[in-house]
Amino acid sequence: MKILYIIGGLGMGGAERQLLYLAESIARLADVTVVSLSESDIGLQPEFERLVGVQTVLCPKRPGIDTLLIPRLVTLFRRERPVIVHTYLRTAGYWGRVAAYLAGVPIRISSERNIEIERGSFANVLDRILSWVTDRVVVNADAIRDYLIHTEGLDPLKIDVIYNGVPASHALLGPEMHTMRRELGLGEFEYVVGFIGRLVPQKNPGLFLEMAQAVLRSGLRCGFLLVGDGPLRATLGEQARNLEIDKSVRFAGVRNDVPRILGVIDLLVLTSDWEGLPNVILEAFAAGVPTVATNVGGVGELLADGVTGYIVPPRDVPTLVDRVIRMLSDRDFQGQCGRHGREYVQSRFSISVMIDQTVALYNSVLRSRGLPDLRPG
Repeated sequence: MKILYIIGGLGMGGAERQLLYLAESIARLADVTVVSLSESDIGLQPEFERLVGVQTVLCPKRPGIDTLLIPRLVTLFRRERPVIVHTYLRTAGYWGRVAAYLAGVPIRISSERNIEIERGSFANVLDRILSWVTDRVVVNADAIRDYLIHTEGLDPLKIDVIYNGVPASHALLGPEMHTMRRELGLGEFEYVVGFIGRLVPQKNPGLFLEMAQAVLRSGLRCGFLLVGDGPLRATLGEQARNLEIDKSVRFAGVRNDVPRILGVIDLLVLTSDWEGLPNVILEAFAAGVPTVATNVGGVGELLADGVTGYIVPPRDVPTLVDRVIRMLSDRDFQGQCGRHGREYVQSRFSISVMIDQTVALYNSVLRSRGLPDLRPG
């Protein structure tokens, strides 16, 4: 049996990482092909290509409306003959589901990973139409499920919630942590606060810098690390200089060693205006790092306020600053939150749980079509 996954790109994002974990495990049960629609967003492509039993195919989409993409995908699907096509994220979901339907693929599944507050009504109508040719929609948060039901009008019976899975993480030992901090230019600081994510408007990294200025004014010897890249990078550098905090701010760019990065920070801060289920919070919990995050999307399903970190209203700088200072000023509480977060991830968000639930979903749909279950070998 063949399962084909299609995604907008193989960059360093959370959805791409989740697909990597899934493809590696499903390849033990079926032939797997992963199709990427981008020839530039390729940060994780080498890791996909190293997977045993997984074929990686590039089918680049041109900017805007690519009228030739659907015929190319239909040809690809007819050649590969998958039983299941599973799309990831919006772009792949639009083009991939139409092509899978036209190619006669028996089972079509879509993964929605975000609540996009800036989407217009046309996009909602398009999603509703595509749901007619979609067997199941997988989301990674109850908040996304509610959004799809109440805003886009999708059938609740077609939506399955499967939370992200993250691997176990090990804290860096003291010498390792200090060495890593020096490598990142953070050796002089008593505390390090981190931001990990794309530097795009959705993540609102400018708010992180506003918070940093206020925290520094409180007198804490704190460094601020931004990990990631995006169109706001130059603007953020200028903002840091204008706020006169550039000597305390480090831009690390895109990194493929996020677990090690988490080993050097005392607190993760998420300042997003909208989200799905932020994978970086789970990664922080796995590393024993507490988090302060804006209350958007599925954040409230992860963070227990005052237990594993703090939840703050979006764009509320004073409250954000207060919670960051409160966390950094109490090492015992910080350690307690880190331990609670690690225990929470290990019990509910393991990769094995995510894989088992996905396989159960596939088998449920396969049985409904009179097809055999996925089985090893």
